[in-house]
Amino acid sequence: MKIPENLKGHAVKEFRLAIAKLKEQIPFDERLYYYSALFGEIYRVMNIECTPELVFLHHVLNTVHSAFQARLQAMTRNAERPVTLEDSMIEALVSLSESLLDRMVADQDSTDICLRLVNLAYATSGNGYYLYKKGELTL
Repeated sequence: MKIPENLKGHAVKEFRLAIAKLKEQIPFDERLYYYSALFGEIYRVMNIECTPELVFLHHVLNTVHSAFQARLQAMTRNAERPVTLEDSMIEALVSLSESLLDRMVADQDSTDICLRLVNLAYATSGNGYYLYKKGELTL
Protein backbone atom coordinates (compact mmCIF):
# COMPACT_ATOMS: atom_id res chain seq x y z
CA MET A 1 0.00 0.00 0.00
CA LYS A 2 1.24 3.42 -0.83
CA ILE A 3 1.02 6.02 1.91
CA PRO A 4 2.35 9.50 1.19
CA GLU A 5 5.89 9.83 2.55
CA ASN A 6 4.99 12.77 4.77
CA LEU A 7 2.38 10.59 6.56
CA LYS A 8 4.03 7.22 6.38
CA GLY A 9 6.37 7.61 9.37
CA HIS A 10 3.51 8.34 11.75
CA ALA A 11 1.36 5.55 10.33
CA VAL A 12 4.20 3.03 10.69
CA LYS A 13 4.80 4.13 14.29
CA GLU A 14 1.11 3.74 15.16
CA PHE A 15 0.88 0.33 13.50
CA ARG A 16 3.96 -0.88 15.39
CA LEU A 17 2.54 0.24 18.72
CA ALA A 18 -0.86 -1.35 18.05
CA ILE A 19 0.72 -4.62 16.90
CA ALA A 20 2.94 -4.73 19.98
CA LYS A 21 -0.20 -4.42 22.13
CA LEU A 22 -1.94 -7.14 20.09
CA LYS A 23 0.89 -9.48 21.04
CA GLU A 24 0.64 -8.81 24.78
CA GLN A 25 -1.02 -11.35 27.03
CA ILE A 26 -3.80 -8.98 28.08
CA PRO A 27 -7.53 -9.68 27.78
CA PHE A 28 -8.60 -9.92 24.16
CA ASP A 29 -11.06 -7.04 24.41
CA GLU A 30 -8.11 -4.80 25.36
CA ARG A 31 -6.05 -6.16 22.50
CA LEU A 32 -8.93 -5.47 20.14
CA TYR A 33 -9.08 -1.91 21.44
CA TYR A 34 -5.48 -1.42 20.30
CA TYR A 35 -6.24 -3.10 16.97
CA SER A 36 -8.75 -0.30 16.34
CA ALA A 37 -5.77 2.06 16.06
CA LEU A 38 -4.99 0.47 12.68
CA PHE A 39 -8.15 1.62 10.96
CA GLY A 40 -8.08 4.82 13.01
CA GLU A 41 -4.66 5.67 11.63
CA ILE A 42 -5.71 4.92 8.06
CA TYR A 43 -8.75 7.15 8.64
CA ARG A 44 -6.45 10.03 9.65
CA VAL A 45 -4.25 9.48 6.59
CA MET A 46 -7.33 9.45 4.34
CA ASN A 47 -8.44 12.80 5.73
CA ILE A 48 -5.22 14.30 4.42
CA GLU A 49 -4.82 12.31 1.20
CA CYS A 50 -7.56 9.91 0.15
CA THR A 51 -7.00 7.10 -2.35
CA PRO A 52 -9.22 4.16 -3.30
CA GLU A 53 -6.68 1.74 -1.82
CA LEU A 54 -6.77 3.51 1.54
CA VAL A 55 -10.57 3.56 1.55
CA PHE A 56 -10.57 -0.19 0.84
CA LEU A 57 -7.99 -0.84 3.56
CA HIS A 58 -9.91 1.26 6.10
CA HIS A 59 -13.10 -0.59 5.30
CA VAL A 60 -11.43 -4.00 5.67
CA LEU A 61 -9.75 -3.12 8.97
CA ASN A 62 -12.97 -1.64 10.35
CA THR A 63 -14.96 -4.70 9.22
CA VAL A 64 -12.53 -7.05 10.96
CA HIS A 65 -12.78 -5.03 14.16
CA SER A 66 -16.58 -5.00 14.02
CA ALA A 67 -16.72 -8.76 13.39
CA PHE A 68 -14.46 -9.54 16.35
CA GLN A 69 -16.41 -7.12 18.56
CA ALA A 70 -19.69 -8.75 17.58
CA ARG A 71 -18.32 -12.22 18.38
CA LEU A 72 -16.99 -11.02 21.75
CA GLN A 73 -20.39 -9.57 22.60
CA ALA A 74 -22.16 -12.78 21.54
CA MET A 75 -19.77 -14.82 23.67
CA THR A 76 -20.41 -12.52 26.64
CA ARG A 77 -24.18 -13.03 26.21
CA ASN A 78 -23.60 -16.78 25.86
CA ALA A 79 -25.21 -16.67 22.41
CA GLU A 80 -24.18 -19.09 19.65
CA ARG A 81 -21.95 -20.86 22.16
CA PRO A 82 -20.25 -23.21 19.68
CA VAL A 83 -18.82 -20.22 17.78
CA THR A 84 -15.77 -18.92 19.60
CA LEU A 85 -12.66 -16.87 18.98
CA GLU A 86 -9.92 -19.45 18.78
CA ASP A 87 -6.25 -18.79 19.45
CA SER A 88 -5.53 -19.43 15.77
CA MET A 89 -7.84 -16.54 14.85
CA ILE A 90 -6.08 -14.17 17.20
CA GLU A 91 -2.70 -15.37 15.92
CA ALA A 92 -3.91 -14.75 12.36
CA LEU A 93 -5.04 -11.25 13.32
CA VAL A 94 -1.56 -10.47 14.67
CA SER A 95 0.24 -12.09 11.75
CA LEU A 96 -1.87 -10.37 9.09
CA SER A 97 -1.47 -7.02 10.85
CA GLU A 98 2.31 -7.51 10.81
CA SER A 99 2.20 -8.40 7.11
CA LEU A 100 0.17 -5.28 6.45
CA LEU A 101 2.79 -3.20 8.23
CA ASP A 102 5.55 -4.82 6.16
CA ARG A 103 3.67 -3.95 2.97
CA MET A 104 3.15 -0.39 4.17
CA VAL A 105 6.87 0.04 4.83
CA ALA A 106 7.74 -1.44 1.41
CA ASP A 107 5.02 0.50 -0.48
CA GLN A 108 3.63 -2.80 -1.79
CA ASP A 109 0.10 -3.83 -2.64
CA SER A 110 -1.85 -5.31 0.27
CA THR A 111 -4.92 -6.67 -1.52
CA ASP A 112 -4.03 -10.30 -0.79
CA ILE A 113 -3.70 -9.52 2.92
CA CYS A 114 -7.01 -7.70 2.89
CA LEU A 115 -8.67 -10.76 1.34
CA ARG A 116 -7.28 -12.90 4.15
CA LEU A 117 -8.47 -10.37 6.74
CA VAL A 118 -11.97 -10.53 5.29
CA ASN A 119 -11.85 -14.34 5.55
CA LEU A 120 -10.78 -13.95 9.16
CA ALA A 121 -13.68 -11.60 9.85
CA TYR A 122 -16.08 -14.03 8.23
CA ALA A 123 -14.73 -16.88 10.38
CA THR A 124 -16.14 -15.08 13.43
CA SER A 125 -19.69 -15.48 12.08
CA GLY A 126 -21.83 -18.58 12.46
CA ASN A 127 -21.51 -19.81 8.88
CA GLY A 128 -17.94 -18.60 8.58
CA TYR A 129 -16.96 -20.53 11.71
CA TYR A 130 -18.64 -23.64 10.30
CA LEU A 131 -16.68 -23.32 7.05
CA TYR A 132 -13.48 -22.63 9.00
CA LYS A 133 -13.95 -25.76 11.12
CA LYS A 134 -14.64 -27.79 7.95
CA GLY A 135 -11.37 -26.53 6.51
CA GLU A 136 -13.02 -24.73 3.61
CA LEU A 137 -12.33 -21.22 4.88
CA THR A 138 -8.68 -20.51 5.46
CA LEU A 139 -7.24 -17.73 7.50
